[in-house]
Parts: sequence; structure tokens; C-alpha cells
Amino acid sequence: VCILFVPIIAALLSKNPSRLGAYLSMASGAIGFGVFRFISVPIPKEVLTISLSFIGYMIGRKIDSQRTYANQIQED
Repeated sequence: VCILFVPIIAALLSKNPSRLGAYLSMASGAIGFGVFRFISVPIPKEVLTISLSFIGYMIGRKIDSQRTYANQIQED
């Protein structure tokens, strides 16, 4: 649930969701889920996993928007 929460909510609420952002979100959430299984932290593991998933989504969205901008410049 923690891994897919951010990409699903972003897809539902965003006007043009980022596919790369969703992939990076799932990947970073899965990595966080695996890492926090073995490392004990004072913050709930679910909150950290969702935070990593959100960071992954934002990075992917930024990369995706830069690619779109670069493609628009090449077309002009």
C-alpha cells in the first residue's frame, strides 16, 4: 500500500501525471520498504516509505517536464 499510494493519488489528482514519476515513485518506495524492514527508526516506517515514494515522484516529474521542455525547444 505504501509503495503505490503516491503514484495512484498523483494520477487521480494531477491534470497530466508523469509516467516516469510513477515508476521512480514505485521504485523508491519499494527500496525504502525493503531498507526499513531491517533498520529500526524512531519514525513510523510507513511514513518514511511514503516520503521516499513522494520524493521519487517529484524527481521523475521534474525530469519528465525538462524532457518535454527540451523537445518543445527542438521543434521550434
